[in-house]
Amino acid sequence: MDLKSALAVIQRFASQKVDAAGEHTVRLEPGSICATNRISGCRIPVESVTVTANVPLRDLRQVVGAIPDPVLTLKRSTLHVVGGGSEFKLKCFPAKMLYPYPEEPEADHWSKLEGSSMTSMAALAEVADENALMSPMSALRLTSSWAASATQSMLVVHRVSLGLEEAISVSPQALGGLTGSEEGGAIAVGQDSKLWIKDEATKQVRWAQALSIPWPDSTVDSLLPDTKSAKGRIETRVSLDKLKGLSDRSKILMGGDEYGKLCVDRSKLSIAGSFTRGAFNGVIDIESDDDVDGVGVSPTLLGVILDALATTTIAEGLGDNAQLSFGSNEGGPQPMILIAGGTEALLMPVVLP
Repeated sequence: MDLKSALAVIQRFASQKVDAAGEHTVRLEPGSICATNRISGCRIPVESVTVTANVPLRDLRQVVGAIPDPVLTLKRSTLHVVGGGSEFKLKCFPAKMLYPYPEEPEADHWSKLEGSSMTSMAALAEVADENALMSPMSALRLTSSWAASATQSMLVVHRVSLGLEEAISVSPQALGGLTGSEEGGAIAVGQDSKLWIKDEATKQVRWAQALSIPWPDSTVDSLLPDTKSAKGRIETRVSLDKLKGLSDRSKILMGGDEYGKLCVDRSKLSIAGSFTRGAFNGVIDIESDDDVDGVGVSPTLLGVILDALATTTIAEGLGDNAQLSFGSNEGGPQPMILIAGGTEALLMPVVLP
């Protein structure tokens, strides 16, 4: 990976310690760059880096982005960056400006990580990051067979194979942006309760500190088999792309705390609602086993979930097809379940006035 691309990735891990000017710092080492904060970190190989220095991330990104083929040299406590007939001099920071980078687990602690599982975790990380203020459960929960993120009204679960002996919760910040190539990578949990991920394609290594967040793992384990086998549910086949478009349009006039009404009449699916700023009614073609009347949904949450599903289905070559499953309210509200590939997204229905 070139230095410009590596700096774009590393910025999410830049040390939260700052100097008087408020600069976040990144560390350059011969052959790599790294950054770490209190809860996560990353190291990326970069052949063009031949110096050891701690420098302001923002300034270095702007400089490297402005010149072709930057060459880095270190003179005393100043980093010289030369390219395109220009020379920049950046002040270096002492080592105390960075949190120490932890040691990686021993080789026998690592397990194979499939590219599809890496893609699923990256997509879920975006869902979790989007909803970080809604619920502490928006952290990423990883088990040996599934990965999940949740708020009070939704649960997004990807079926994965991670080889973890114990479940772990981590910040979504650490896993966002992983590409999940065919080469896959490796996963490990260190003795200090840190999750480690290696991306074979880019050779980058990431870590995330385990978070102490209670999760109803047994409930999710028992719920997943029922999503496809529950009796009395109404099954609907729908285009993921069309549903995403409808969801996006329905939230244009909708406030953050407003909801729409989703209905199905065998061949059509609609979302409609009257909002503070106006009203909306939209329809797409679908195939359904039966009618569904009046399911309250948040198009904002639905859109986040659809983005994650689209990412994983495209990566896995599964096309545009998805399945919606609706339950009756007998015995209490049942979730609306959106299934695409190896992913189940459960949304609890909103009680409409």
